[in-house]
Amino acid sequence: MGINEQGFVRHCTQTYDNGDTYLRNFVCNDKVLLNYMKRSEGGNEVTKMTYSEGNIIHTEMVSEDDSTNTYACDIKYTSDEITTPIENKGCIMLFDETFSIDMDEMKYAYYAGLLGKATKDLPIECISGDLDSDVFEWALDGNGYHVRCFTGYGSETTFDW
Repeated sequence: MGINEQGFVRHCTQTYDNGDTYLRNFVCNDKVLLNYMKRSEGGNEVTKMTYSEGNIIHTEMVSEDDSTNTYACDIKYTSDEITTPIENKGCIMLFDETFSIDMDEMKYAYYAGLLGKATKDLPIECISGDLDSDVFEWALDGNGYHVRCFTGYGSETTFDW
């Protein structure tokens, strides 16, 4: 991994036992929020994240090598039922699960604090370009920390504090 002047990963190389090698490049904005990732898998996929008030509100992925390989989604933090955003008190980012950003291989770098700051609030819905929606249900402990995230697709992530 190469680290930038802000102390975050700017690029990394991942090599598998079989010799396959994949490259990733990352850019954080001036508020140290990750807003760009390019990965060599999938035909040099470029993912861009758009923020508003400290939260990712849109993600878009485009393959540089395959114009049919694209994906976009809008992220929501409130709804008719949840009128106040849920504070991301534990500073967790579930890139794949809640933002549809394919970077599961980098989750440990994120947990180590190497991929920028977390969103201010917890996302509650991801709506893809084809209007497919994934809704997230967060369970909080008595101190407001998230202890569980359920997705509309049946997966569950548990957190211990």
